[in-house]
Amino acid sequence: MPASGLAQGPREAFPAATTIAALTTYPGFYHQRQVVVRGEASEDDRGHARLAPRGGVERGIWLRVVEGRAPQGMVEVRGHFWDVGRFAPDDPQITGVNLPAWVAERIGDRWPAQGEMLVLTVANIVEPTPPSPTPTLRQLSLDPERYEGQTITVAGLFGGRNLYGDLARAPRAGRHEFVLRAAGGAVWVTGLEPRGRGWRLNPDARVDTGQWLEVTGTVRTRDGLVWLEATKVDRTTAQAQEPPPPPPPPLAPAPPPEVIFSVPSDEDTDVPPTSPVRIQFSRDLDTETLRKRVVVTYLGREDAPIPFKARFDPSNRVLHLTFEQPFERYRTVRVELRAGILGTDGQQLEPFTLTFTTGG
Repeated sequence: MPASGLAQGPREAFPAATTIAALTTYPGFYHQRQVVVRGEASEDDRGHARLAPRGGVERGIWLRVVEGRAPQGMVEVRGHFWDVGRFAPDDPQITGVNLPAWVAERIGDRWPAQGEMLVLTVANIVEPTPPSPTPTLRQLSLDPERYEGQTITVAGLFGGRNLYGDLARAPRAGRHEFVLRAAGGAVWVTGLEPRGRGWRLNPDARVDTGQWLEVTGTVRTRDGLVWLEATKVDRTTAQAQEPPPPPPPPLAPAPPPEVIFSVPSDEDTDVPPTSPVRIQFSRDLDTETLRKRVVVTYLGREDAPIPFKARFDPSNRVLHLTFEQPFERYRTVRVELRAGILGTDGQQLEPFTLTFTTGG
C-alpha cells in the first residue's frame, strides 16, 4: 500500500549508515528514512544523476539534487531515501515537492512500481574518508566490501536481536546472532553468544542493551547484509571509538509484511494439477502464526479443505505449499492467508487470497 507522508520518525536523530546493495535489496525497510551512503556518482547523457557502487556494475539509485550541482566520482551522500512506487502519485506530500514531474522527466508518464525507482534526495555531499586499518562501525557499515574477508576488531553497544530495528533482517549465518550498534552504524555479529566470565547478555532483553562490547571477527557480506563471524566477544569501556547512539525511542513501525509474488500467479489458468504453490513475502514472518491460517479449497467447496504440507524458507521469505494429491482438473483453486499472520516484529499481514484454475 502506498505511503502517505514524508515525515521522519524519532529514530532519524542519526542517519542510517548503509550501502547501495542494502537500499536496493530492502527498499521497503529504508523507505522515508534518512541515510548516508557511499558510491560513485555520475550523470547520464540527459544530465540525470545516479549513484552506483564502486565500479558501477550493480544497480544504483537516482540522486535528486535540490540545490547545487550533481556530484561526480566517489562521494559520501546523506539524504532522505524514497521508494517512489510506495507513494500514491497524487499524494499531496510529494506533489508539494514536485516529485511527479521529476519522475516523469526520467521514466515518462507512467508511475513506477514498488522497488522500481529508488531515489535519494541529497542533503549533504562530502568526500569519503580514507580507509582505516582499524575501522569503526560507521566505516564498516558504509564500505563493508573494502574489509570483506578481513579479521577486524570494532566496539559498539549491544543491540540484542535487532531490538531497535537498526538493520533490515538477520543474515542467519550462524547459531547465535546479535546487533552491534553505534551512532555511526550497525552490523550483525554471528557465531558467538554475548557472554564471558561472570557476565551474559540476553539478545531479547532491551534492559541489556546499554552494554559496550568489543568484537573481533571476519567481515562477511551477502544480499545487502553485513556481519562479523565472531572469534572473540568482550565487554569494554572503550566508548571513545564510537559515539553512542541517541537514547532509543519507541520505534516507528516498519512497513507491515506484504505478498510480493506467487507461483501460480493470481487468476492464472491452465495450471498443471501437480503444481506446488509458492508465495513470497516482503518481510520475515513469525512462522508460528501461519498455523491454521493458510487454507486451500476448491471454489464452491470451501467446507472441504485440500490437505497440504507447508514449509517457510526464511532465506528468501517464501512459503512453499505441496499437496498430497494432484488437483482436480479444470477446477478453480483458492488459497487463503487469513487474518492473524504476523511479521517477526508483530506487524500483521493483510489477508490475502490467490485463485487459479487447473488444466488437463
